[in-house]
Amino acid sequence: MELEPLQKLNNQLKDDGYKFSVCVHKNSFHARGTFLLNDGSKKRKRIKLGVPADITRLSEARKRLTELQLVIEQNQNVLPETLPWEKKFKTQSSQIEVKEAKKLYIKHWWKNKKSDFEWWVIQNDDGTRNRESEKARNKVATTQELTDKRSWSGISPYLNRLDDIANSPLSVGSLKYIAESNYPPGTRGRKQIVQIFKKVIELSQSYDVGGFKEDLDQLQANKYKAKKKPRIDDHKLLEIIDKLSIKMPEWGWCFKMMYTFGLRPSECFGAKVNPNLTATVLGLKGDNGLEERTAFTLTKSMIEVWNLWEIDRPYEYNMTDKKYDPIKAKQWTDQWGKKLRRVLKQEEMDKFTLYMIRHSWAIRAIKSKVNSAACAISMGHSLDVFESTYLSSIREQDISEIQESL
Repeated sequence: MELEPLQKLNNQLKDDGYKFSVCVHKNSFHARGTFLLNDGSKKRKRIKLGVPADITRLSEARKRLTELQLVIEQNQNVLPETLPWEKKFKTQSSQIEVKEAKKLYIKHWWKNKKSDFEWWVIQNDDGTRNRESEKARNKVATTQELTDKRSWSGISPYLNRLDDIANSPLSVGSLKYIAESNYPPGTRGRKQIVQIFKKVIELSQSYDVGGFKEDLDQLQANKYKAKKKPRIDDHKLLEIIDKLSIKMPEWGWCFKMMYTFGLRPSECFGAKVNPNLTATVLGLKGDNGLEERTAFTLTKSMIEVWNLWEIDRPYEYNMTDKKYDPIKAKQWTDQWGKKLRRVLKQEEMDKFTLYMIRHSWAIRAIKSKVNSAACAISMGHSLDVFESTYLSSIREQDISEIQESL
């Protein structure tokens, strides 16, 4: 490993008042210094940071050093016997079976949720569904419960990969094998399963799992990069929308609202045009439940041309009471997408996707020099997500057009 970055970090630590430095020992980063122990004595020693000695992982080691400094200060300047990231490798009897580790993850995930939808996942030891949880099946779900259910449905397929080794001892090596066997490097699936498996290891840290959660990071040597979103000429897009509105009249208003306000497909079921030509949009916002936001249009004239005041959609939410059902939203969106794929195949337009409409709104907004923060709010994104998702799609030709308009 190169010594220069390590020396630079140690100089920074010294300047920041740290009483220890970082070193490499047995292919792992360690903190080295003189520490006050519980018995009142002082001893010079190395503290394993649980981060492999890789130059690309130096920032992680820096975070561990900061964490170490903090726990020592909180413990009256005494080095704790057990550090937050440490695992006590015990005897073979201290191992945990994969199925038990999976249960720990499930309970942790649902612990702070406001719903009682655990019946989706909690089972008896013999694999049968828990009868007490079964009682929740017929209850009227709140929006938050439906949101939790939808979120869990995105996690469970990855977690269920563990079922093939359910009765085996949990180990970092076995999780690596499952991830590598099912998801190619650099894919979104690989990224997702690594994050979930790291949490599984973290929650089982009191057992011998043969390594650290950070050991799984090497599975992401090829970082996941979202594919660049395809572009479509705006005039061509308008022609497609008009054509699809004829072929799929029940979805015509939704196509046009997506183009005019940059909505997500599912948001069309809870949107309406306001007198000032903005749109009120009802949807979900992360773990915070419902969000009602205001979206603006880049093409005011299209509201009149398409008469978007007259709402015409196959399904809608109760906008007055703000009743949003994400499960039905997904069902209707899937139905919309399924019919769209059939029509596109017939029309030999297989490369067109519904999200191209929303993406085109963002590109038009950027080319029109609209403030990125305003665009992000209108689309229901954070500024970081908006910029990372859409700014990368700006081409040299777009820059030239923007320059000419200045």
